Amino acid sequence: MNKSISIFLACSLASTFCASLCATDGLARGHSSPRKKEKVMSASDGQVHLKPFATAAFSTVTLVAKLPPAMREALKDMPMADAGQPFNVGCVVDSQHPLPFARLIFAAVSEDFCIVHYEQGGIAHFFKVVAYDLAPSGKGASADKARLLWSANLNRDKVNDLAELNKLIESGQLHAFAPDKKVGL
Repeated sequence: MNKSISIFLACSLASTFCASLCATDGLARGHSSPRKKEKVMSASDGQVHLKPFATAAFSTVTLVAKLPPAMREALKDMPMADAGQPFNVGCVVDSQHPLPFARLIFAAVSEDFCIVHYEQGGIAHFFKVVAYDLAPSGKGASADKARLLWSANLNRDKVNDLAELNKLIESGQLHAFAPDKKVGL
């Protein structure tokens, strides 16, 4: 097989893998928690209407190993480099030195939620944001699996922190989708 066909196949597989992650990496929407949580979204027709997050309740994480266990479990099928570390931004894989196709930019973590902003390589370079409920049953993050609330592609470069992400939410520039809808790649 010649080299250009091998590169094309690697790019196609990476693109298919990325698309399947976006299409399947969440569970059904809704909260069953008896404790009072911040209301961060409403949904209709697969489009999610976001509300800004209370930034004071969140701490910033830039190392994948420092994400809550439930969040690491939710992302286990998507190897991710820590913020600032090398990752595979393109679709050509160096078999001698393989790198993950995703890199954490930052995560904002609270008792109830985890917002993960990352960049993804492959056939194209994307900036993405996903929001997870860490305690959907109300029993605390350690008792639950993280549940995907929404996902979004940014139509611009990365954002630097939760305050900047909130500005995109407030201005209506961040268009998120419920987990049962495929986010366009």
